[in-house]
Amino acid sequence: EHSRAALGRTTTRQWLQSKLEAPGTFNTRTIARQLDALQRGEGPTYFEIVMDIFASHRQITLVPA
Repeated sequence: EHSRAALGRTTTRQWLQSKLEAPGTFNTRTIARQLDALQRGEGPTYFEIVMDIFASHRQITLVPA
């Protein structure tokens, strides 16, 4: 639960906003949509994104702390 809280909405918002500051590096339209969804409570948090990535790799097994 610590990781879920630490990588929640606030951290995700900061992460997405930092991407908007580098428009040549990231697709700003996509990032802006993700940020808007997050602010509406609909977008995934950084924690959820990371967990989805782990889940897509069958050879990785997460063990609760």
